[in-house]
Amino acid sequence: MRDDFKLKFCIDSLMRTTSYIKHSLSYLKKGSVYHLLFLLVSEQGY
Repeated sequence: MRDDFKLKFCIDSLMRTTSYIKHSLSYLKKGSVYHLLFLLVSEQGY
């Protein structure tokens, strides 16, 4: 695995995690627990 590809993969994962956390926080603020659960389930791919 080349270093630049590894770096890009890390950045992509970090961005995805950050947006995921942001979505989770906004859902929690709205109080939609069902949306959060759906997001978790769809993220796992079940």
